[in-house]
Amino acid sequence: MPCVSVNFHDDELFIGFLSRYARALGLSGVFDLLLDLSVPRKGALNGVAADIQKICGILGTDFDRAMRQTFQRRAGQSVQLGDRLFQDQRLLRGQFRVCPACLRNDIGSDLTDKTALNAYARMTWSISCFRVCPKHQLFLVHSPEPGPSHEFNQT
Repeated sequence: MPCVSVNFHDDELFIGFLSRYARALGLSGVFDLLLDLSVPRKGALNGVAADIQKICGILGTDFDRAMRQTFQRRAGQSVQLGDRLFQDQRLLRGQFRVCPACLRNDIGSDLTDKTALNAYARMTWSISCFRVCPKHQLFLVHSPEPGPSHEFNQT
């Protein structure tokens, strides 16, 4: 696999990182990346440790950090994100809300294909009870033209 440099942020969802990594490689999205890595979608989306470990081994990403920053399916309708346990309906999985100010800070003054890869999905944006960005106190908004599920970089 070609080497690209994509920063995995401390407050970023792992699936969002994978979406950005796929785009940096010139792939159409995260599911093409998973296909190239021979990792099943379901395992990556549900935080199956063996699948996350395989991804991390190939991409050179810290496994423990990736597990903390991914949705991990637990018993029943429970999903773990970080050190918190949520009911599945309390999380926005597969879709993204954003803080316009965070995105502007990530991208900078010029929006290009390269600077767009700097924008990343914060973990707090996926918790449905968060309606306001904790940093900027702005409402989190959905994209006017949502992209494909789990594709932060196309939203």
